[in-house]
Amino acid sequence: MNMLEAVALGTARGLTECLGVAPALLAAAGGYASIAGPLRFLAHHSTLASVPYGVGLGSGVRLLAAAGAVAAIP
Repeated sequence: MNMLEAVALGTARGLTECLGVAPALLAAAGGYASIAGPLRFLAHHSTLASVPYGVGLGSGVRLLAAAGAVAAIP
């Protein structure tokens, strides 16, 4: 287990214990937020504003995978 996985797992366990919710409920809330946020942004801005964000995020993930910080999916 690498450091990023350990921190994510510890945070998820801490939140479920602190809030007293099931991990599936926490995952559902995170999934909803990850979709609703960008859709809310696109409702009020042009899609041209989202292009640099997508390119930057994709480049960042590729750099992390190339550096070995995250596992690349084949």
